[in-house]
Amino acid sequence: MLLNKDQILNSNDRKFIDVNVPEWGGIVRISVLSGADREKIEAEFSNISKDKYIVRAMCVALSVVDEKGNAIFTKDDLEALNKKSWKALDKIVDKIKELNGIGDEQVEAIAKN
Repeated sequence: MLLNKDQILNSNDRKFIDVNVPEWGGIVRISVLSGADREKIEAEFSNISKDKYIVRAMCVALSVVDEKGNAIFTKDDLEALNKKSWKALDKIVDKIKELNGIGDEQVEAIAKN
């Protein structure tokens, strides 16, 4: 079946999974990244400087959502998120990569752009 514009724009292609984060004392829900979210991450990779390592925090901020699928963090939260346990952040980022089908080769490609 050939899809039209309305069918594409109205399709529900955002998936969610719950991730247990014992370091934080509970479960967080993460969402598939949107195209805009990926663009933000790629832009952040290209702007990285020695004193600005927030890519993991940005991935978490863009992916962690509430029960309705709305992001619970904003860009203003990146510095605070970056101060959280690396183990917790890595656990969530690993699930984000898994949910979005992002492997090491895609991460390397993004980093090169």
